[in-house]
Amino acid sequence: MRGNKYIFSGMAILALSGLIAMSGFGHVSAIESSNYKTEPHNEGNSSERSTSTHYQVDSQVGDVAVGTSGSGAYQLDHGYLYPDSAVSLTFIVAPEKRVANPPNGDAPPNWDLSDIRLRINPVGSDNVLFEDTVGPTDTDGRWVTPIPANISPGVYDIRVKGLSHLSLLKTSVNLSAGNNLVDMSDDGSGGIVYMLAGDVNLTFGDDKVNSLDIGTTLRDLNTSTYRTDLNQDDKVNSLDLGMVITNLNLTGQ
Repeated sequence: MRGNKYIFSGMAILALSGLIAMSGFGHVSAIESSNYKTEPHNEGNSSERSTSTHYQVDSQVGDVAVGTSGSGAYQLDHGYLYPDSAVSLTFIVAPEKRVANPPNGDAPPNWDLSDIRLRINPVGSDNVLFEDTVGPTDTDGRWVTPIPANISPGVYDIRVKGLSHLSLLKTSVNLSAGNNLVDMSDDGSGGIVYMLAGDVNLTFGDDKVNSLDIGTTLRDLNTSTYRTDLNQDDKVNSLDLGMVITNLNLTGQ
């Protein structure tokens, strides 16, 4: 739930008599006044409440300073309200054949992706339970802001697709209540699963690499177009075209 909701009674506006200070996860405190009692709560992902005669703020599991504040003539809903049993996700992805940016022999490859489409399905099913597009990831390929999935804890299939990359599937992932870090780059034995590049046609690709993608890459040769600069060295050249040709006729998972 997001946004502000103002409720006024007639033409009179009742000013709040308390001042709220909120910082960190689950930290709620109030400055004392004639109508307000200070009731600070501990830091951490917790569900806590500060109250007074005219004001209430709830900090619930799931986000920074979330809940509902209200008085006789005022109500403020702020942040995401996640029930204790709700599932949220962060994830890691690894796009293939990236270089360090700026180029540096000692630097790790730049794994940032501008857009990632996340999809959650029942195991073995094409029925989409949840879908969202987020980005960009950081240079380690991490999306660190929890995504509220609005599903119950359980076992699911998770699929991610990049703007220029084929979709990648991780099956039978156990998602528990609260936030879950899903490492799409982990093959389970210490190796890395890379997202394959080359799907650069259409708005978000068609999840296959074909002659249309070759044509798009050829059109962008000698430019710095982000989407067809597949190795992210700030130029579209034969290296990027070679990646498309290598993955020709491959489809997403």
